[in-house]
Amino acid sequence: MASTSRDRGRGRKYLNGNQKRALAKVLENEKHRGAIKKFLVTPPLKHPCIEDEEDKNDSENDNTAISPITVDEYNEEIDIQFEKVQVDTQTQLNQTEDDLNTTEDSAKVRSPLLAKEESEGQAQTSNSDGSSTSTVVININDDPASWPSNINRNIRDYLTMKGPPDIPVNKFPRNEKGLCFSKFHCKRKLPNGEYVDRPWIIYSQSADRIYCFYCKLFSMNKTSALSASGFNNWSNLHTRLYEHENSKNHLEATWQFWELYQRHYSGQTIDKERELTINKHAKYWQQVFKRLVAIVQFLAERNLALRGTEEKVGNESVHNGNFLGLVELFAKFDSVLEEHLRKVKANEIHNHYLGKDTQNELLDIMATAVLNEILNRVKAAKYYAIILDCTPDLSHQEQMSLTIRYVSDGNLAPSGVYEHFIQFMQVESSTGENLYKTLLNTLEELKLDVKDIRGQGYDNGSNMKGHTSGVQARLLQDNPRAFFVLCACHNYNLLLGDVAKCCPDAITFFGILQRIYIMFSASTKRWAVFKKHVPGLSVKPLSDTRWECRIDSVKAIRYQVGEVYDALVETSEITDEPKVKAETEGLANQLKDYKFLVSLIFWHDLLFKVNYVSKELQGKTKDIDEGMESFEKLLSWLRKYRESGFNDVLIGANDLAEAVELPLEFRKFQDKRLQRRKRMFSYEAKDQAFDDPKEAYRVQCFTLVLDKAIQSLESRFMQLKSHIKLFGFLNNFQGLQKAEIRKHTVDLEAALIDTKLKQNTDVEVGTVTSKDVDGYLLAEELEALKTFLPTSVAKPQALFEYLVVNNRFTAFPNVFVALRIYLTMPVTVASDIASRMASVFNMDKSEVENELLKLKNDTQIKSRATGGSFFLSEEKYPIVRKCAMYLTAFFGSTFLCGSTFSHLKHIKYRSTISDEHLDEASSHHLQSDNMRC
Repeated sequence: MASTSRDRGRGRKYLNGNQKRALAKVLENEKHRGAIKKFLVTPPLKHPCIEDEEDKNDSENDNTAISPITVDEYNEEIDIQFEKVQVDTQTQLNQTEDDLNTTEDSAKVRSPLLAKEESEGQAQTSNSDGSSTSTVVININDDPASWPSNINRNIRDYLTMKGPPDIPVNKFPRNEKGLCFSKFHCKRKLPNGEYVDRPWIIYSQSADRIYCFYCKLFSMNKTSALSASGFNNWSNLHTRLYEHENSKNHLEATWQFWELYQRHYSGQTIDKERELTINKHAKYWQQVFKRLVAIVQFLAERNLALRGTEEKVGNESVHNGNFLGLVELFAKFDSVLEEHLRKVKANEIHNHYLGKDTQNELLDIMATAVLNEILNRVKAAKYYAIILDCTPDLSHQEQMSLTIRYVSDGNLAPSGVYEHFIQFMQVESSTGENLYKTLLNTLEELKLDVKDIRGQGYDNGSNMKGHTSGVQARLLQDNPRAFFVLCACHNYNLLLGDVAKCCPDAITFFGILQRIYIMFSASTKRWAVFKKHVPGLSVKPLSDTRWECRIDSVKAIRYQVGEVYDALVETSEITDEPKVKAETEGLANQLKDYKFLVSLIFWHDLLFKVNYVSKELQGKTKDIDEGMESFEKLLSWLRKYRESGFNDVLIGANDLAEAVELPLEFRKFQDKRLQRRKRMFSYEAKDQAFDDPKEAYRVQCFTLVLDKAIQSLESRFMQLKSHIKLFGFLNNFQGLQKAEIRKHTVDLEAALIDTKLKQNTDVEVGTVTSKDVDGYLLAEELEALKTFLPTSVAKPQALFEYLVVNNRFTAFPNVFVALRIYLTMPVTVASDIASRMASVFNMDKSEVENELLKLKNDTQIKSRATGGSFFLSEEKYPIVRKCAMYLTAFFGSTFLCGSTFSHLKHIKYRSTISDEHLDEASSHHLQSDNMRC
């Protein structure tokens, strides 16, 4: 039996050619992994080529080239790497490269955005004579305790040009004796009484020790603590510093430091030409990457795709994507990219960094930088709230999104309320326990403290809001100060879900709307007929989860019922399909049914009001007080609408009846036959029939829907009321007495206290208490704020902004902390003109907004408003018409006077006008009663 290729490879001592090529390709990819990160920002280093700081075997002179290896040695090395699965060791696959390609690699520097990463890249460089040297990128911070014990030449050059790092802190930790280091010792007192600096003293925060910068770099005496392990004997510090700065080793190290610094500064080092060449190519690649980063950032900010179907540059490539397309576009006007593309097309360089790997790595770097900036802001703000929501993706994998809300005090970001999406988290199970574990693991990876959470907002799922095993209950067990707020928008959507299925008339109404959409959208021919008659809003489908679509679907029929009726009639006339003809005729008859027209007005009013409140709460700066205010307004409107809104609904239905040309005798509710049901003998009474069909609709649909809405609304906002009871005094503390304020502050202090048990000894258990505010001091600060707080500062958001200005919060720290916690709590996990009109004319904002949006969608007004002035009905738009009359009163006298003076043809100077001239002009021109709104 012939042996297979797999059998032939069994027992081989060395890899075959195919395996070697595959492994060599992997090693080549690993060789260039992370190399892009070294070009992003110009380093402050004049010496970009630096050896590995941890290489203990490097000599001071590293100009010796690495000799080529033999084939046997190469095979052995490949075998070892294949067995151990290590790709860290760089294998010399090609010993000769062109000068530009090799100097390109040697010019790689490290980006400050990635200075905190632990990995260090390694690359191959070539000298001018063709010899190869191994070079890596340095990653040295300002902490001398982390510097390597054996400092090689390149690290010494880098630190020499950078100079002694500054001491970043002013307060130093004390030891067991209560002693600590002081910056007083950074100056030396001379015999004549003068003080001079000691720039060579550097301090390590991690080790709490001081070092001599000069001796750390140049001294060969490793027995001295100041040059080796560091000095922390603070009781003998003064004596030790005096002895050290006068020692021979220190003086020699000082002279060597300044001598090397002078040579670098004047450019008189031995490898001057080599440095110039390296710096030249490093500058070239920095300029290239500066443009590539700008292009990637431009596309990422606009959520545009980077890649196309091809990865080629040139005139023959038109499908190479947005990234390469913008590179080619910039090359027409930019000399740097023009030269770079010339080298790529001429095959002068191999690593051009224009491929997909470079684009993905740049995106990862930007995403990491943005995420780090967000996390730094959150940590600076201290308190934050989490907003979670679960949804499956296209691959049916359950994902949970994490959004963080925090309040910035103006330190790292402008003061205000911020909400940032952080990431998606893969979840294996949607139980409350698993979701909470996933959340804890994510917060631990982000290095955010769970104890700093002061708010949590979720949807109305039982696994999230459950009082026993939900996510909010589990988080409250670990952090009782993480106040839970149900999403207000989800509450409003569930409210609509409750009322839309509470009666048969409501179910029938939405069924008709869905049938109308299906009828027109199922055929392009029927859709063309629809667009012919309905040029405005198009019909929308219904959804079981997105209740916002309900208002869009109702609005399209509400303001265009006549046009939709004409489209149905024409579709019925031109179709030759019996099913379509019967369906369209039935829908047309439904549109002319008076009950349907009444339902159209009623549901539009209800859905519009709820949708507007839901949209208003979706701003990131909304707090729970505004959420409660919108809830109370909606509840008040529902109760008022229940009592007196039915007559307004009938008036609106009569207007729609005119649009569909419904005769007067049919503008009434049709009698409905009472349904007879089988009942057990003497068990149930017979249904009481309504004599009036209109009264039956009012009771069985209109009142029933509104009662269900009021009941559902009150039950869903009970928790929000408890938060308002706790924090609500911050909105109106200026009108409260001091005793009442103190009562509220004591309750708030108790709610913001966390007490944990602590095992002090084997038999003794103590408690550890932490609190956010002091109730007594908070009451005193609020009482003091009353005296000089401007009257315009009434809301917590305005008070927060007022305290931020000029750091006023330093005088009121407890008030500032309470406001930050209050504003951190989310309201939801999801019109300026009306506000101004309401404030100017002292009207209800919600009513103004309702009329403005109704006016915006009024097609009859739009058709009449094309020529200039138009008339608004006082019955339909009383508030807007009243505002217009006010404006006319404000500016009417100015207009009349101006028009009068323009008709005085005989008088050019107004100072010479007499009463006779004015009477003559007004008699034939002024007709104020013709002014219309």
